[in-house]
Amino acid sequence: MNIGKFIGGGLLAVLGLIGLGVSARTHDAAFSLFGLLLFVFAILVVFRFITLATAPKGGH
Repeated sequence: MNIGKFIGGGLLAVLGLIGLGVSARTHDAAFSLFGLLLFVFAILVVFRFITLATAPKGGH
């Protein structure tokens, strides 16, 4: 079990929440889109980390 991946996933989740906050508080469409894209990217990567961490190790 590689603890570095879990720490990286946690930091990426925090970065996603920051992106969501940026998107919620801005009045500019470009920053709002940037925040939403950052949030979506972070959530997708965290879900991928979870999938890889819980995948069976066997060949099946």
